[in-house]
Amino acid sequence: MEELTQKELYFYLDHLTKSELGKELELHDMEIRKVKKHQLVQQLFEKVSGNEVLIKRIMTDYAKYFSLHPIKVEEILKITKTERLRWTKNNKLQVMYYDSLHKWGSTYKVPMYNGLEITKMTTELIEKWRVEDKTKAQENRRKAAEKAIEKRNKNKKIKNDFYNKEWKQLLVSWFKIDPKLGATLQVAFWTVWISR
Repeated sequence: MEELTQKELYFYLDHLTKSELGKELELHDMEIRKVKKHQLVQQLFEKVSGNEVLIKRIMTDYAKYFSLHPIKVEEILKITKTERLRWTKNNKLQVMYYDSLHKWGSTYKVPMYNGLEITKMTTELIEKWRVEDKTKAQENRRKAAEKAIEKRNKNKKIKNDFYNKEWKQLLVSWFKIDPKLGATLQVAFWTVWISR
């Protein structure tokens, strides 16, 4: 979608340990100890700047350091929070690990996304996912409407069966016992329906 900016690249390289920086710069332990970390970061930054192959290899080898916060993912891919959550649930967006966040006495799990995979995503892929989601939503609505019609017809049949068979038989049996009792049952039945 969009490549890392120089500032972001430097920021991510700064997360590497001194030994990891030394390994990338092919330095010995003695040389690593003599140099401060920010100098190692600067040296590696100068080495990888402009070299996309080397940047991608480092991002792959140290993927955990190149993980992205959900807000950054939404910003890079130009997607909504709802889309991000849906695509995370469907495993379309790769989560590297979950970070803990303590807020207002509660602990939340925040997904940290694979930065390399996010930067590889294209606008066409995002649009394809949106079309798939829209198609799936329309299909779900159609199925729900069919199910609602089916349930409505089933309930209507149950209601008609009750009214035409069971209710009339019950009413007749109550009228046989006592006409006032039958009339009371009928009034109670219609009172229930009117109150609904």
